[in-house]
Amino acid sequence: MKTFNTFREDLNDRRLQLRQKQKASQQAASEKAAQNRKSFAQGIEDKKQEVADRQRKVKEREDIKNEVKKEMEKDSE
Repeated sequence: MKTFNTFREDLNDRRLQLRQKQKASQQAASEKAAQNRKSFAQGIEDKKQEVADRQRKVKEREDIKNEVKKEMEKDSE
């Protein structure tokens, strides 16, 4: 009977270890997915910022062109 009890205890220990490994694996996968989502969101925000910066620069260039045009018109008069 002692060997049966030992076998059962060993089996229960293995089951517990397997559950712990599965739980750790699931937690790691969940953390990785959360990190991926965070990274993706950060990438989108970075792209939005780049687009806004480009638009601002284009507007500044247009404003400068318009100023130069006005000055040229004044000078030509």
